[in-house]
Amino acid sequence: MQLKLTLILLAFGLSAALLAARSLHGSEERELGGQLAVSIYLYHAGTDIELHGHVACSAQAVLPVRRHLPPTDSAIRDTLELLFQGGPTPAEEAQGFSTEFPLPGVQLTDVHLTGTTLELDISDPEHRTTGGACRTTIMWAQIEKTALQFEDVEEVRAPDELFEP
Repeated sequence: MQLKLTLILLAFGLSAALLAARSLHGSEERELGGQLAVSIYLYHAGTDIELHGHVACSAQAVLPVRRHLPPTDSAIRDTLELLFQGGPTPAEEAQGFSTEFPLPGVQLTDVHLTGTTLELDISDPEHRTTGGACRTTIMWAQIEKTALQFEDVEEVRAPDELFEP
């Protein structure tokens, strides 16, 4: 009986240790070497076609791909920077992932988390975040889903003039 109780406590302790290793932010996880595993969200046209029978430019076809960050106190901002600065890896591109980012001149200048609302300051002097409902829907879905992976974020806002068709 004591061996059984010891095994149960050991299993409980291991579970607690695994939970403690998770970051305070939703889907982030600390991995070996201290790297932070996060996701950026990219568009997958094949999924869109599978879901709708055609390219519908739906947010449902914006899917996570894994990235790693060094230890940081600004995981939300740093993860969004990964999205803004880079696209799919060659392997992800071969699997059908795509993105409009990076966009020349477009920069994430600041992020403000007030309660559970994340407000983004984005510089777009050449209006590259506008133009076409399909394109702007996908870009916004990528940003919003990337930010919403963090448990502290329930709503994402950007300046009204951005991401307009």
